[in-house]
Amino acid sequence: MYARRRITGALVLALSVIGGSGCRSNQTHPTGDPLLDLRNPDLAVRDRVEAAEFAWTEVEGGARDRDETRAAMRDLARSISTPLPIREQIVRTLMNDRSPEGRAESRALAGAMLPRERERTIVAILSQAAGENGWGELTSPLVRSYARPIDDVDDGIRTERAAIEALHPGETLGAVVFDVFLEPGPPPPGWDDARWREGTRDDAWELLSRLDPGGEVRSSLLLRVGGQVDLPADATGIVNDLRRCLHELACVPQTSMELAWLRSLLHEGSADERQKNEAWWRDAAGAVATLEGEQRNGLELRHAEAVRWASVNRSDWITASRPRLLAELDTRLGGRTVHRRTKELRVKRTGRAYRLRDWADRLDWADLLTLLVVDEAVHDPAVVERVFLYADADRDDNDTSYGGTLQGRDAGSESGEGDWRLILFRPRARDRGRDELFVVGEDMVRYSDRALAHYRLNAWSTRLSEVAGPSEDDISQAHRSGRTGIVFTSLSGDRMNVDCIAPDGSSVDLGEIRR
Repeated sequence: MYARRRITGALVLALSVIGGSGCRSNQTHPTGDPLLDLRNPDLAVRDRVEAAEFAWTEVEGGARDRDETRAAMRDLARSISTPLPIREQIVRTLMNDRSPEGRAESRALAGAMLPRERERTIVAILSQAAGENGWGELTSPLVRSYARPIDDVDDGIRTERAAIEALHPGETLGAVVFDVFLEPGPPPPGWDDARWREGTRDDAWELLSRLDPGGEVRSSLLLRVGGQVDLPADATGIVNDLRRCLHELACVPQTSMELAWLRSLLHEGSADERQKNEAWWRDAAGAVATLEGEQRNGLELRHAEAVRWASVNRSDWITASRPRLLAELDTRLGGRTVHRRTKELRVKRTGRAYRLRDWADRLDWADLLTLLVVDEAVHDPAVVERVFLYADADRDDNDTSYGGTLQGRDAGSESGEGDWRLILFRPRARDRGRDELFVVGEDMVRYSDRALAHYRLNAWSTRLSEVAGPSEDDISQAHRSGRTGIVFTSLSGDRMNVDCIAPDGSSVDLGEIRR
């Protein structure tokens, strides 16, 4: 068929030349040169797919240069502007090249594409080739691809998983991904080594958090590598930090952002901030050490500040059982007015549940304690004053929402300042765009190591009861960061609704505060 089109294309080309410049137009018919046709964006997709097939037939028949053809195809395969059917045909063709030099190039191409590739059919072709050909060095690229969650696709049937398991028979998936976390390996062509190692570790940890939501696998793996002396130099510090977090705060970070939070707590900031972090860590670790039994279930890094604060200010909560904390919280919230969000009902995981009773069965002891401490904090007079002050400022700023951190006073603060501080971080120019959107900036994250929670204001108007509570973006941000989130929603000039979000998507309405 392509041969007939090649003759037709040649005639069309000849007629266009005879007709002169007035007949010139974008090429819309095959020319008969398959590489020229393959590169021509004005040809029909089906013609370009057929040109790819014919070009490779000529390569295998010895009529066309293999290196030249592969180079042309490789460029098109990696370009997102190339229509998907053409990319699929090219990638499938290149992955099936059995020549020694072709196999080496295909392996390198798959390694370079997998970490960034978004088209699932392309990922499937690359993953299958890796698994079938025994390309073990592509384990890290496969992990990075697997780390990207896909809506409505179960992790158990992902093609990346099948390839990883084929490459590592007899090993558990968690152990393989953890090994990638420890040693990301050399970068594929085109990747910077330092960024590759950092990004691969982040992605491997994100994947482990999905595969091991309770942290049991990671905890056991961390204990396993504790005595090793042959860890990569840049992994030793991370492993030591994770082991310290496990032993002293009884948890391991879930996401890469939470892992960065841990690292910041232990190592970053000014000399003064590091000193404060060290003091905070000692107090938090001492408070966590007193917890027993059910109190230690589901502990997360975000819970440590609530445990530390309660140990100093509400010791009765620290000794209370889970049913007792639940009863205390239920009593507090029982008579309060709450507000259901009636707009943007897009959060599939929660169905917009917002009452304590909706989540009671899945809230651990530390979750309940954190809700009680947050409720205590948002009713602190200094915090209430600041909420309304910031809401007034937010309404005057029409291209962003405002937000920041809620944190307890550091030890040694002057008396009379109040127990809690609500700190505002106005978004920078690059993070602005919509009045109802708040972008968490790097400076806010950097200065919230000891914070109880992050907060956001719904305050672009005074009456916003229809959007009271967290948006999909709020819940996504809580999940990525591993932080407790608070959403303050303006109900009138002197009334504000308060919702508290957890990284798992649970959201409890804490009622109203008043100016």
